[in-house]
Amino acid sequence: MSKELRIATLNAVAEQKKQYCLDCTDKAIAKLIKNNERISFGSVARVAGVSISYLYKYPEVKERIQNLREQQKMGVKKTTIPQSASEKSKQVIIEQFRNRINTLEWERKEQEKKIQSMTGKLYEMGRNMDLLDQLKEETSRLNQENKQLRAELESTRNELNHCQQRLITSNSKIDSFDQLRSQQATNDDISDELKANLSEVGIKLNKTLIQMIKSAPEAQVISALSVVKEALISGDVRSKAGLFRKALESAWEPNEADSEREASTTRCYFSQWYDLARDYGIVIGSREDNGVLMVQENTGQWHKFEDFSTKWTLDYLKRKQNRNR
Repeated sequence: MSKELRIATLNAVAEQKKQYCLDCTDKAIAKLIKNNERISFGSVARVAGVSISYLYKYPEVKERIQNLREQQKMGVKKTTIPQSASEKSKQVIIEQFRNRINTLEWERKEQEKKIQSMTGKLYEMGRNMDLLDQLKEETSRLNQENKQLRAELESTRNELNHCQQRLITSNSKIDSFDQLRSQQATNDDISDELKANLSEVGIKLNKTLIQMIKSAPEAQVISALSVVKEALISGDVRSKAGLFRKALESAWEPNEADSEREASTTRCYFSQWYDLARDYGIVIGSREDNGVLMVQENTGQWHKFEDFSTKWTLDYLKRKQNRNR
């Protein structure tokens, strides 16, 4: 439904209500005049069966009742009281008084209804005020408890931080002692002669280098140390420890050409890679075609090792091995 249609419908309904009020008040006023009753908002509302506020809602109705009421007052003032009244006139006056009493009684009952309604509202307001006071007291109590709990929480947190600090300090001392003991035990696993040779060349031992030396054959360690000494004679050494580690990993031999060392490095890398790849079922065989290393995938297909190892790198296989331990 469009906005214009809704407005037109509402206007039509309002007009119908207004016309209904006019019809009811017309009939009520005509009945009051016929019975010679007093015209007022209360009497018209009583006879029409509507509320007084309903009559005040429409200016036309309000104005008409006011005019008729004033006319009646003027008529009463102008009417002279006869010296004697007949039985018929007495009955008329009595009937008017009865109607007036009925009107006042109806107005009294309406006022009582309003008073009762207001009394109920006041009672409800009183209950709400009591409830509000209870809520305020409960809120104040909860705020006090919350404040106390916050203080206890802060105290507990400080104690926890203090305990954690003491624990960290204690663990740090234990770790330092364990590292020192582990390093001392590890260093003891290396012969004094090899320590002296490494120190003479200028290679400082660390945890990683010690593990590499322990895991490699003695001949391979000696060869790697010879490679470093040979490089020192030529004068082209950036990092003695780095060169020693590289020579140890690749199983370099002294007096080897660069091409020989590169081939040796490749063979060493391939050997480590192939063992892990075969353990995990990635490859099932290998061969060399005209100097090119080939590997057979678990599907039976052959690939160049150089290409295939980019998909399954040695670092990935080592990480996988460490995770499975």
